Amino acid sequence: MERNDNLAYLRAKEKINEILDEYPSLKLDVMNRSYCEFVLKSRKIAVMNEMEAKLGFPAEVGELMSLYQKAYRYGEPPAREDLISEFGDVFYYFVALMKREGFHLREIIDYNINKICDRNPDNEELQAYRNLMKK
Repeated sequence: MERNDNLAYLRAKEKINEILDEYPSLKLDVMNRSYCEFVLKSRKIAVMNEMEAKLGFPAEVGELMSLYQKAYRYGEPPAREDLISEFGDVFYYFVALMKREGFHLREIIDYNINKICDRNPDNEELQAYRNLMKK
């Protein structure tokens, strides 16, 4: 019985992934909700006050920029793992601030896509992407 449950789960997961691949805006919504819930449930965000969130974001951006500064100085690119770590920290604080202000990631992304497309009305590739994200 357990094996059948696993097969059913894997088939359902495969079907869901096919649907998400076909509808990128839905995939974005699922990823957004999952990560935002994770950030909100993490112990750190629960005790983080507003000023800590606001100061944490630029501090983490500074740590990311420090990697690039060292890369420039020493002529070697930053280690991928270090970049992933710092981008993750920046994104964590970004989501924390965004949620504190009452925004959803999808709202910000949609706004930015429309802003960029409006600035580039002759770029057919961007306009096609905007239409795809409305799907």
